[in-house]
Amino acid sequence: MSNNKKIRYLNLLPVLLISFIMYRIVNNSEILVKGADFIISMIAPFIWAFAFAYLINPLMVRMETGTGIRRGFAILVIYTLIIGIVIVILTFVTPKIMNSIGEIIEKIPEYLEATENYLRNKIQNFGILKKYSVDSYLENNLNAILGQINGAFNLENGTAFTIAAFSKALSVTSALLSFLMGLIISVYMLLDKESFIRGTKKIVYAVLNKNMADEVMEFGNTVNTIFGRYFNGKLLDSIVIGTICLVGLSIMKVEFALLLSIIIGLTNMIPYFGPFFGAIPAVLITLFSSPLKALWVLIFILILQQFDGLYLGPKILGEKVGLKPFWIILAIIVGGKLFGVMGMLLGAPFAAVIIEFFNRFVNKRLESRELEI
Repeated sequence: MSNNKKIRYLNLLPVLLISFIMYRIVNNSEILVKGADFIISMIAPFIWAFAFAYLINPLMVRMETGTGIRRGFAILVIYTLIIGIVIVILTFVTPKIMNSIGEIIEKIPEYLEATENYLRNKIQNFGILKKYSVDSYLENNLNAILGQINGAFNLENGTAFTIAAFSKALSVTSALLSFLMGLIISVYMLLDKESFIRGTKKIVYAVLNKNMADEVMEFGNTVNTIFGRYFNGKLLDSIVIGTICLVGLSIMKVEFALLLSIIIGLTNMIPYFGPFFGAIPAVLITLFSSPLKALWVLIFILILQQFDGLYLGPKILGEKVGLKPFWIILAIIVGGKLFGVMGMLLGAPFAAVIIEFFNRFVNKRLESRELEI
């Protein structure tokens, strides 16, 4: 009897050990964060590879079924086209973007000086502010704010800036290597697509009973449809919007039209809030050279986004992710708060998946109780 009790106590050791480990992790969250960063950095090439394969797969399938060519040749054509586009961008577009960024950085002191003069004049012109001694308070705070901004952009005292730039260069190089490795790995993922799907299916049916496995596989197809429709549609939509924006800003002879159009195209990937994020730098940068032109830029971007929201977006995306605007906005806010820009980008399709799962669970429970609501 005593031996049985000892064995029972021994069975508790794994539970106690796991509890102790979880306690240490909760009390040392930095270890968890560092561990997560290490794992993500290690599997980053595979994440890139999955993303590339996922985005390229529809085009590959269309080429296979539409033209009857073999998969290997279809992949060769697609990747040759992608590499060609990347070479063109690196050769012609990237230097212009870097020059534009360099010019903007060089003009920052000029912009700050113009802003300071404008604000000081406005403060002095408001007589009511002098009456209640508010002008001195505003001016002192204005000096502090502008001093901090000037300090942040003072590249001559550059020890900290050099260290930060070197660190950033290392992270960019690492990201570029992950990107290139992901591009190579994605080729093999596309070539062996069926074997990966078959392996996943075997694991699901081996672990779960048949009914539940059928539901998991069917739900997986739904998730694939949601993400595929969202990303492929949104990517095409953003390319069209960025191109139209480039044409419009070039006609208006706006400075840094290419850079601003790329920013607007990229931010357009974020539903609802993205167009406003993209409009801010375009209007601000134009404002310093010509306030009137900045107003026209703002009007043009607003019209462009209305065109996208009312016509182009629905035409390309159809029902998008099948979510009401309230849920999309909530998903973007929560995703942005938790995961930054990536969270804002992925918030809508993830929310659609969660709501789809919740709806299926609720409907199944109602059916089991034979209730109709």
